[in-house]
Amino acid sequence: MFRFLEREFKDFLGDLGKRFVRRTQKKMNTLFLSIMILEYTRLSVEFLHDGNLEAALEDFHNTGKNTGKGIMDEHLDAASYVLSKSLSETPRMAKIFWYIAMGEDIPRKNIRFIPKGTEGNEYDILTWTFENSCIFCAASTEEKDIDINKESMGNQTWGGQCAGIFESIMQSVQDYVRNDYEVKVEETKCIMRGDSENEYKMYFIPR
Repeated sequence: MFRFLEREFKDFLGDLGKRFVRRTQKKMNTLFLSIMILEYTRLSVEFLHDGNLEAALEDFHNTGKNTGKGIMDEHLDAASYVLSKSLSETPRMAKIFWYIAMGEDIPRKNIRFIPKGTEGNEYDILTWTFENSCIFCAASTEEKDIDINKESMGNQTWGGQCAGIFESIMQSVQDYVRNDYEVKVEETKCIMRGDSENEYKMYFIPR
């Protein structure tokens, strides 16, 4: 009973707090984010990786890991009231972080926690998709200067550029609450690779 009340209270505080923080911080527009990602990749392909898109995307993924860690290191103490050791509450935490960053709610059906073994999965997994289209490739579908497709991306995905940010943010949370997990994130479906939708999976791997 106490755990239920604690969870309900955290839900209330998180819902209230995310709106307050969103109002008081700098705003990020989804179209601007998509354009920024495209331009960063274009410059990286041209000037740093000799036309190799796969290498540029891998570099961006690794840069994202450092970015996400820097973001969370500044705010973990302030966010402690909505954090939890329970992996089953990761959808709630992810929704709060996403709203603060983007000002959008993730529909319940688009994000879910899959406990280890539930669907034959080896690890606990958080999986999510975006409604209608992927915000990370919204400005890239008509791109002509970079050849963006399954072949040119190799083992990378377009949204995988931001997977590093998601990964390091949740890794910081797990370390903060003293959970001994290594967090890995990958985009398992990518519109720019020809899939009909995009899908991300976050794996919680025991250390």
